[in-house]
Amino acid sequence: MEGLYIVRSPKQFEKEVDFYLKHFNPITLDKLVDYIYNGVPIHKPSFLLSFDDGLRGIHDYVLPILQRKGLEAMLFVNPAFIGNQDMMFRLKAALIANELKKPKNKELKYVAKYVYDIKYEHAEHLNELAVQLNIDFKNYLDRHKPYLDLDQLKQLQSNGFHIGGHTHTHPELRHLPLVEQVSETLSSMNWVKQNLNPKHQIFSFPFTDYGIEKEFYTRTEKQIDLYFGGAGLKTESNPKHLQRIPIENLKDAKTMTYFQYIYWLLKMPFGKNNITRK
Repeated sequence: MEGLYIVRSPKQFEKEVDFYLKHFNPITLDKLVDYIYNGVPIHKPSFLLSFDDGLRGIHDYVLPILQRKGLEAMLFVNPAFIGNQDMMFRLKAALIANELKKPKNKELKYVAKYVYDIKYEHAEHLNELAVQLNIDFKNYLDRHKPYLDLDQLKQLQSNGFHIGGHTHTHPELRHLPLVEQVSETLSSMNWVKQNLNPKHQIFSFPFTDYGIEKEFYTRTEKQIDLYFGGAGLKTESNPKHLQRIPIENLKDAKTMTYFQYIYWLLKMPFGKNNITRK
């Protein structure tokens, strides 16, 4: 969606997949789990693709490319949005900001950038703004269907996608009390298990895992095999928590990957590549 993500064409995405295939060995989730839990070595630099939020483009554009390449991937979803029942507050903000940028609203154009400052905790303000601007979120969902439905998720799962939880409604967890962090997390995990019964129970943190403390893992680890963040090349104090290289906000995955390796090397002498939880 304009203003929220850098949208890649299928051609560009395939080019980036080919970059990873040229320089890294594709790994399966089974092998990653064996490495973490059983110490089974991984001998070559490897990669495993992952996608957050459960958007329909994964089914329409990503799946055919990965099928051609013979690759599997992970997909993390928010049950509140599956089947286009609702949409993440940031998508609502993008729709509002795009409406404010239209010529008919030129007096309000300067307000558009501030809409993105509205946080999850105050998401009701987005609904109020939408009413004032005659934006119908339900109509948008019905017409565009930006999210996957359960049948599409099942199709993805049967074609090499491992489905995991991403919280129920996509909040930034560090701004919630611990009890709500756990509730949001396990709600998504339970939905995935009940509807898809995946082999591995996997979870990715929405936005960031910054500020997540040890007690969170104590309360969730019985229902989660692996946790995934998006902080780049880092080593976690919890061996079941792995960090990913985020590329959604850069036009070039190759540049981001090289940057992460260089950044890692620069920080290594100062011990800045390790994340320790309180």
